Parts: sequence; structure tokens; C-alpha cells
Amino acid sequence: MSNDKADATFHPDKPLPSLDFVKPVGHEGEHLPVRNPAVVPDLTADPERSQFADTTAIYCRALKDGHWHSLDIAELDRASLIEFIGSRGPVNNWARDIILILLGHSREGLS
Repeated sequence: MSNDKADATFHPDKPLPSLDFVKPVGHEGEHLPVRNPAVVPDLTADPERSQFADTTAIYCRALKDGHWHSLDIAELDRASLIEFIGSRGPVNNWARDIILILLGHSREGLS
């Protein structure tokens, strides 16, 4: 199957295809999403989870020791992690539960 815009196959004897058709987020008047505090409450870190810094390489803005930091989601307390997972739209409960379990949280009290 051929792609009119770019051939994804690498050929050492041909130059790489142009990616000028890819628009970065926020290009030409598009607006980046803004965090709405009414939708996503302030996320907080669990002080006992500091050893999980840089575990997932997925970072968020969260309160730790009363100050704002860019923290790995593995450092969030359980309630904040659940809020973070649901902050971008509808959530598949199975996927949410998998993330909670992989990051060492229980799924108690969830449907």
C-alpha cells in the first residue's frame, strides 16, 4: 500500500522523505489544551513514593512538600493518579486498573 505523502520504507540510496505535511501541535492558530482546575484538581505526590522518580518517564505537574514540581506519575498518591488517568477524556476501567496495579496501587473501591 502506497502513501502519497511519504514512503515510510528506508532506502539507503534515497534521501529520507519530507515530513513537511506533519503539523506540530499548536501550528497555525491551533491552541494547546489548557488545564482546567475545575476538571482536574491539583495533583499531589505521595512522600513515600519518592523512590519511584523517573520510573515511567511520564511527567505531570504536582504538589510535593508544599511546592510545585514536575514529577513522574509513579510518585503520585493513588487519588491523584486516578485523576491524572481520567484527565484526558473517557477512561477504560480495565486500562485504569492495569496502570494502578503496575504502579503498586490497589483497585479497591473502584467499579
